Amino acid sequence: MPRIPVKQHALLFVLLLCILPLLSKGQSIDKQFTKAENFFEEGKYNNAMFILDEILSKQEFHAPSLFLSARIYQESNDYPSAAKQYRLLVENAPDYETERCKMFLGLMLKQDGRYEEALSYFQDLKQSLNDTTSVYGRKVRNEIKACSWILSGKIPRSKAELKPLTKLNTVQSEFSTVLIDSTHMLYSRLRGVESLDPNGEKIVSIKIALAQKQTQGWVESYPLEKEINAEAYFVANPALTPTQNIMFYSKCRTADDCALYFSKKNTSSEYEEGKLLPGLSAIDGAITHPFYFENNKGEAFLLFSSNSVKGFGGFDIYIAKYNKEYNSLNNIKNLGQAINSPGDELTPFYSASDSSIFFSSNWHPGFGGYDIFIAPEKRKYRQKFDTIYNIGYPYNGPSNDVYFSVYGNNQGFLSSNRKEAVIKPGATCCNDIFSFSYSPPLVGKEFFIDKQQPIVAQDTVKTNKVADIFAGLKSLIPIQLYFYNDEPNPKSNKPSTDLSYTDCYASYEEKVPDFYKREESAENLDTFFENELRHNYRKLLRFLGELKDILKYGTEIELTIRGYASPLAKSYYNEILTSRRIQSFKNLINTFDNGCFLPYLEGDKPRLKITELPFGESKSRKGISDDLDQKNKSVYSVAASLERRIDLEAVILTSENAEAYSFTNSTTPNSISLGNIPRSTQYKTNITLTNPFAQAISIKRFMPSCGCTLI
Repeated sequence: MPRIPVKQHALLFVLLLCILPLLSKGQSIDKQFTKAENFFEEGKYNNAMFILDEILSKQEFHAPSLFLSARIYQESNDYPSAAKQYRLLVENAPDYETERCKMFLGLMLKQDGRYEEALSYFQDLKQSLNDTTSVYGRKVRNEIKACSWILSGKIPRSKAELKPLTKLNTVQSEFSTVLIDSTHMLYSRLRGVESLDPNGEKIVSIKIALAQKQTQGWVESYPLEKEINAEAYFVANPALTPTQNIMFYSKCRTADDCALYFSKKNTSSEYEEGKLLPGLSAIDGAITHPFYFENNKGEAFLLFSSNSVKGFGGFDIYIAKYNKEYNSLNNIKNLGQAINSPGDELTPFYSASDSSIFFSSNWHPGFGGYDIFIAPEKRKYRQKFDTIYNIGYPYNGPSNDVYFSVYGNNQGFLSSNRKEAVIKPGATCCNDIFSFSYSPPLVGKEFFIDKQQPIVAQDTVKTNKVADIFAGLKSLIPIQLYFYNDEPNPKSNKPSTDLSYTDCYASYEEKVPDFYKREESAENLDTFFENELRHNYRKLLRFLGELKDILKYGTEIELTIRGYASPLAKSYYNEILTSRRIQSFKNLINTFDNGCFLPYLEGDKPRLKITELPFGESKSRKGISDDLDQKNKSVYSVAASLERRIDLEAVILTSENAEAYSFTNSTTPNSISLGNIPRSTQYKTNITLTNPFAQAISIKRFMPSCGCTLI
């Protein structure tokens, strides 16, 4: 069974799963395979492999099972095993996923260092391409160029020697180093916790730790305090200001739910509790891999990567100006097509001595999966780039090479899953940290990367784009927006307010310290403020960014929002209070991104509709204190805090041509609005489904969005 690696598209997570013997005797192969597919989609690779092994023991050549097992080996960075499975399919099932099998086989052979074999498959693919200018066609051309370049022997080489940090690296993952001084550094590490969650899976921990250089080498000192390494989050990718008084880092719930935080040192030289970095609300995607630098004028900038839907493909690299006074970002820019691509660009590092940005990419021609590239500035500190270079061997190899960094003493670090790792030689599952003495690349003699052609959005992909954005919107629902007691506008009898939810959220954050002075446990409060208040606010900003994008395609969207309140006041007052809270959400909609939603809310037929249903106390849970004299329970308890909220409960695509959007992608959940159905009412309707695909499709289930209806 392969070790499960850091997930490639974000380079943050390893899912260390236990095998669950969930098969029952007598199940059909189709049912078993469907279960394996579901496990694969959930990232539960070991569970899926257990079922696939069972299937292949009964039916030696079951093409779907061979393909899925190859995909799992591929995701696990077990290149030889993946190549073996893909080759079986190419040679024995030429009509099954032919192009994908050949592409994946070529990639796995390349990442195993078998470039001549890989080249033959890429060249074979090129012969069958109808359009070599498409994204897929360009990928094939890139791989042919890379393999031919490597086989020519004309590759840049450095005398640098990469050495694994043998005392720091483990059988799991270590990555993302930041040198503090000659004997101390921060780094990120992944550990599997032996305790199991309710689903029987191992719990994974990704945290930032301090390492110290001793006589025998670099060793871990201790993980950072919980003010940084918050529970229930994956915390990684530290970056420091030159004075080291501020640390930036990424804080994630999943690979697609990452945000940037910052923490200041206090008078005791300890980092305080991290806060969400302001100024990134316009980036509608995961945000990670921060890097801070200053120019010769003392102006500060932050590089980061994001998979925003407004980018050129997967993860792109962005730059923003950092305001030192307000600790916020502004003037955010995508670094452009010279650097960013339809693939993923990650882990940026700015070198003032080279006046260049180093980064990793899995798109531009290179030795392996992710290679390290350098992009020299056209003029120093101007952040304009038109050429990139592969920095060559030994920094790059057949595997994944990421998190390149180099410091004033020419000491450098990178993270890689290359075979030379000290743990389990030959294994390529997990990232280890390597050090080296850096020699600057000779720009001009390195491998030149052609400028990429602009990516033009064609009308033919419109429906797929809408389906993808809508699926992203629905994945964020429900969003629960919390309020401090009796806010906004305390003691007001008006059902409306001029405040937006952003104002209410900021007010709540100011009052957070008051909660810790009460009887409620700090652990419960930490969980509420991190996992509920702040997490949902971040989801809201992402939701609004994607909502803005989907409305550009002529769609009609309906949002359903419900209100709650803790039972401290009378029911009629709570109805009014809930109306004010819903109005604060509407005010945010009206003012978001300079009023970008206003054109969709106005006119005889608005394309953005908000349906509200305030509930007040009548729907709050029983057992919540309404005693004004016991504010510890009625105001400051987590139980009461959970009731003071409004829920963005549903997003519905109501366009007349919604069906065209709904069924363009067989893996995308789809919604059809049936309107309001009274409780306990049987409702019948006819729904016509059209299959736009050449092959047959299967409908696995219909699911009510509210979870309250039987179908």
